[in-house]
Amino acid sequence: MVDRRNDEVVTEPDGTETSQTTTSDVTVLEVLAPASLGTTIEAPEAVAIAQPEPGELIQVVQMGWIEMAEAPAPLLASGETYLVFLSAPSDRHGAWWVTGANAGIFRPDGDVFVQVAEDTGDSFRATITREDLR
Repeated sequence: MVDRRNDEVVTEPDGTETSQTTTSDVTVLEVLAPASLGTTIEAPEAVAIAQPEPGELIQVVQMGWIEMAEAPAPLLASGETYLVFLSAPSDRHGAWWVTGANAGIFRPDGDVFVQVAEDTGDSFRATITREDLR
């Protein structure tokens, strides 16, 4: 559940905008982690990966911001619920990043989750079920 959203534009000393992101405060409702998560063809044994806990308040960063003429995907909206594929925090104050720029954001629609970005150039499927994530 998205609790709050903050837009941020990073500007270089010469005035050049280098990135435009939105950071949202998100309450984790559930963690869906299939057994194959953390595996690759080269390393078929799953490795330990960071996961948020249900009920935890985390920060989620996505590309784009409210004043962009064309955001890469619709921004997470306060009060809405999403299925989001996340990359573990690295150096941005412990924030989680949406996987695949904005390709990893899905909205519930009945029994499926539908990708919110229309043209991501990524390899996510357009719809995902809960069974796909077990």
